[in-house]
Amino acid sequence: MYNILAGSQSNNYNNSEGQLIRVQKIITHPHYKSSPTSHDIAILILEREIEINNLTTEVISLPSKEHLYGDVNAKAAGWGSTRGIPPYEKNRRITTSTTISPAVSIDGDLSGSDFGYAMTSHTLKATNLTIFNTTECNEWHHPTRKLDKYLMCAGASNMTEDVDPGDTRSGDSGGPLFMKQNGKWVIVGITSITYAVDYRLLPTLYTRVSEYVCWIQIHLHEGWIC
Repeated sequence: MYNILAGSQSNNYNNSEGQLIRVQKIITHPHYKSSPTSHDIAILILEREIEINNLTTEVISLPSKEHLYGDVNAKAAGWGSTRGIPPYEKNRRITTSTTISPAVSIDGDLSGSDFGYAMTSHTLKATNLTIFNTTECNEWHHPTRKLDKYLMCAGASNMTEDVDPGDTRSGDSGGPLFMKQNGKWVIVGITSITYAVDYRLLPTLYTRVSEYVCWIQIHLHEGWIC
């Protein structure tokens, strides 16, 4: 049994003023695979609606299937690690299974949890990223992973520099990649896989939400036809 916590900057649901709501049903994508990770997306059906007040909670829109969302700026949020990559992470694929979304945490206090080497943040963090086009993403991740239409990648604009970029990391999986479009917030990606090679982070791989809009609508609206 799970609860979600909406409208909180803290991941400790015992010490928060957010809305604690029970999850009634979890719908995992029928083609989800953990290795290699693919179709990394699920729908949480809640027992009651989240109260929207446009201060701590507000509606985020689904993306347009026609928009590729490449070569644009976006934001990512989560409670993942704020540390860099230590030497012992060299050539190690870092993946996490913790489902975290903006202002939403899975039931329990995740602060101080250890995902590999990473200690998660006590408070919700956000960072500015660049969504790279598919060609660039495949150049970054070759030969480890070839992106299909269901994946996208994003990272800091300084990924090519010899610095530790501000990017999503271990513990951020399940969090959103979002941007402003026509005055509205749109969720374009879901944090899925973080890779570290030769002491450096590669651009994170995200589930491309636009490829799942029809699947989402079918489960949310009875009789929906794509």
